[in-house]
Amino acid sequence: MRSRLDQSLATYTLAGAIGGRFGFAPDGRKAFVATHDGDLAFVDLRTGKTERRSATPGSIVTAMALSRDGERIALALSGGEIRVCDT
Repeated sequence: MRSRLDQSLATYTLAGAIGGRFGFAPDGRKAFVATHDGDLAFVDLRTGKTERRSATPGSIVTAMALSRDGERIALALSGGEIRVCDT
């Protein structure tokens, strides 16, 4: 018996992505992915288009969380800093 997890809806490859450092917008239209070089990538899940922003130059994102409305993202950085950014 196959589960629904055996069937991918879509697959995206993002060079430099850090495993486990991602989240989804509340509306399910975008994914947010932290990269090893301190960028934050925004992936439009409908089109596959990726936009990178240098949110944490020189730091590594250790955790992230989105606001309920999807307007802001909080990033916990390797140096102990917490940064809040508009999405």
